[in-house]
Amino acid sequence: MKIAILGWGSLLWDKSPEFDKHHEDWQFDGPSLKIEFSRVSGTRNNALTLVLDTKNGKECQVAYALSKRKSPDDAICDVRSREGTTLNNVGFYFTDKSRKHAKKKEVLNIIQNWASEKKIDVIIWTDLESNFQKKSKPKKPFSIEAALCHIQTLDNEGKAKAAEYVWLSPKFVETPLREALQAQPWFQNAANHGLNIDLGTLRAPRQVRPAVSCTRERQNMIRIIAVIFLAAILLSGCDRGSSPSSNVPDTGDVHGAWAYMQLFVEQRLKSTKSAEFPYGGSRHVTDLGEGRYRVVSYVDAQNSFGATTRNHFEGVIKRIDGAWQLESLVIK
Repeated sequence: MKIAILGWGSLLWDKSPEFDKHHEDWQFDGPSLKIEFSRVSGTRNNALTLVLDTKNGKECQVAYALSKRKSPDDAICDVRSREGTTLNNVGFYFTDKSRKHAKKKEVLNIIQNWASEKKIDVIIWTDLESNFQKKSKPKKPFSIEAALCHIQTLDNEGKAKAAEYVWLSPKFVETPLREALQAQPWFQNAANHGLNIDLGTLRAPRQVRPAVSCTRERQNMIRIIAVIFLAAILLSGCDRGSSPSSNVPDTGDVHGAWAYMQLFVEQRLKSTKSAEFPYGGSRHVTDLGEGRYRVVSYVDAQNSFGATTRNHFEGVIKRIDGAWQLESLVIK
C-alpha cells in the first residue's frame, strides 16, 4: 500500500525525528493547491503560517513524501501528532473510496485526481483552515495590508518566528503575501544587511523544484535576519484599527503513543472539536518498556458551558499486535 503525506510548510524544514523517521524524502510534484500565510499560530507566538486557503491562496504545486507505515491509521496519527492538532484537522483520502475526510470539496477533488494519476492508495494532509479574522490583531478579513498590520503588533519573539517561517518556507511557495513581503524595500534591505542573502534563492523557479535543504548555519542566520527585517516593518505604517533508513519497524513508539492517547482523551471530552493539545506533546511520554507508555500532559477544551478550560491527564497506553489499548486514564 502506498501512503503519501502532503506538505507545504514546516513539515518540510522544521525537523522532528519522531515524525521524519517514518517517511521517505520529500518529492516536489504533488498536487497544485491554494495556500497562503493566513493562519495565526498560537504555537509560533501568533506568527502567520501556511494553510489551505481556497479564498485568498494561490495555487502552488506542493510536496509529498511516502510514508513508511504499513497502517494508514498510524500515518494519520503521525501527521496529527506532528502538527499537535485534533483528528478533525487531518485530511485523508483512500482511493478505494472506503474513507475520506476533507473540509473543502474543492481540495478533495484536486487530491483525488492527483492520487489517481500517481497510483497512490492513501493521501494524508494537514487540513487546517485560515483563522485570520478571528485570531489576528486587526480582527479583519485576510488581506495583504491586514497581514502586515498583524505582524507589526507581534512581540519581538513573534516577529522573529514570523520572519523565520517566511524565509524557511519552500521555494515553491509563491503566495500573494510572500510576494508582497519580498517587494518591500525594508525586506530587501534586511536581506542585504551585510548577510549576503540573494532574494532570488527564496523565490521558487517555475519549472525546477529542488529538494528542501537548510543547514543549521543558514537557519541561525535566518533567525538573525528575522529580528532585523521585521523591526523595519514598524516604518511601513498601519491602520491600528539525508533520507533516514527505510528499515524502521512498524511497532509502538513514543510518537504513536502520544497520538493515540489524544484519541482516548478526546472520547471523554464534552467538545471533541475544541480540543487543543500542546505542540510536541510526545515530550510528555515515557517509555515503560514492553510496548507500554505513560503519558502525562494536558488539553484545552470547552466544557458543557462553552468555556475553555485546561484539563490535565495521566494515563498508560500499550500496543499489542499492531493495536493500541488503553490501560488507565485519569483526567483532572
